[in-house]
Amino acid sequence: MDQYKGSDVDKYRCFMSGEGEKNTTWKLGKPPNFDVVNKLFEEGRTKIWPPGSLEEQVQNLLKTWEMELIHKLNPKDYKSIDATKVSSSVNGMKPLTPEEVAKIGGGYNMFLQTSLPKQLRLYNPDEETVDSSNKIFTTTFPRGFVIEVLHVYSGPPVIAFKFRHWGYMEGPYKGHPPTGEVVEMFGVCTMEMDEHFKIIKVEFFYDKGEFLASLTKGARSTAAEDSITDRGSSGDHMMFYEQVNPVAMDQYKGSDVDKYRCFMSGEGEKNTTWKLGKPPNYDVVNKLFEEGRTKIWPTGSLEEQVQNFVKTWEMEKFHKVNPKDHKTVDVTKSTVSVNGRTPLTTEGVAKIGGGYNMFLQTSLPQQLGLYNPNDENVDSAHKIFTTTFPRGFAMEILQVYSGPPLLVYKFRHWGYMEGPFKGHPPTGEMVEMFGISTMQLDEQLKVVKVEFFFDRGELLAGLIKGASATAGGDSITDGGSSSCPFLDDDFRLLDK
Repeated sequence: MDQYKGSDVDKYRCFMSGEGEKNTTWKLGKPPNFDVVNKLFEEGRTKIWPPGSLEEQVQNLLKTWEMELIHKLNPKDYKSIDATKVSSSVNGMKPLTPEEVAKIGGGYNMFLQTSLPKQLRLYNPDEETVDSSNKIFTTTFPRGFVIEVLHVYSGPPVIAFKFRHWGYMEGPYKGHPPTGEVVEMFGVCTMEMDEHFKIIKVEFFYDKGEFLASLTKGARSTAAEDSITDRGSSGDHMMFYEQVNPVAMDQYKGSDVDKYRCFMSGEGEKNTTWKLGKPPNYDVVNKLFEEGRTKIWPTGSLEEQVQNFVKTWEMEKFHKVNPKDHKTVDVTKSTVSVNGRTPLTTEGVAKIGGGYNMFLQTSLPQQLGLYNPNDENVDSAHKIFTTTFPRGFAMEILQVYSGPPLLVYKFRHWGYMEGPFKGHPPTGEMVEMFGISTMQLDEQLKVVKVEFFFDRGELLAGLIKGASATAGGDSITDGGSSSCPFLDDDFRLLDK
């Protein structure tokens, strides 16, 4: 990736000048000027990567990719992308070709796609065009909305990295007055490259609701509709796949009690204090998992071991009462965070009402949140979701980007809404969500830090399709929070 060293026109972006660009058709008639946004980037970044490092190259690739997509009119002029093959997706939604992105109104609309009902949308892609959305966001963020790479987990052919986007709301947002405050968001992106180091597939994972909530803090002065889009895709925006020896996680082969979860029986568990008085039974959710999974990993593969590890971690967090009995976690150090929020200790998660509330934290106004963590506790949240998903909410690993000491993987959660959700009738339909998680392990392969990135709104939207039978407020939590990557599919597998 040595070509991503910047150019004589811009120190962070390539393919903007020189012989290779003499026939390029530019949107503005000439190469764009990024001086203002570069100044914002340099003043606010939290990482300064060494020249020539993989992190610097990935960051420059990201900025170059964005520049080409926005400013080069002819796809044949793209150097970072294979325009004939490339697709982009957000939070596991349908991958879109460049033509399809244009058809739905451009990058802003793609990045803010939603399944929420119209009345619950802070931004409605159906009502915005390329021009209107661009006007909205260049007005809201006159100095731009910049991006930095915080961590590179794996590098070509599949680059996975954590990013931060930020800018200052120094202009109005469709009736909401400027606050002057920094608006930031965190997420994970993966970019698949071909043998020529051209991008052929891009996936983003983040919570758009948190971003939108930051733009609506001020009281609205007009009735105009609002629109907003992730500038990371349009505005500013290689450590290699760690060849981890699968033997490092060889213990995650399941157990005689459960074929996917370890540390449930044997000498090491004879004094374990179980929440239900005995090891839980996962037969129902295992059946759901086996019937609905899209991947069957080879026995002993890193992917299988990571999948078993995540399921075991969740089982211990949920069913072992005494933290001293946990084998997958260093409970004295472990923290968990969702979409870049403040990391929480085990005690911190308990204080806000448990895993369901942690996974569905939000800054959205109460009337738009769909689920209000402040109104639920551990017991009420658990009752809601075991009722909504009587067979559980299963989890599978779709891809592992890097292995210990830092596990990075893409997951899918799914279940069938066969019970009501606080007034909304069951649909019987499958509800699924996608995301990325990272798990930092210590030298004993115990978890010390976990991060999740997903869009809570997409999960919640799947639970309110039926007309509510009550006028009361509804609550819902990420299946991933109750049986999500954190509380895996077990949450409803509780031994009944």
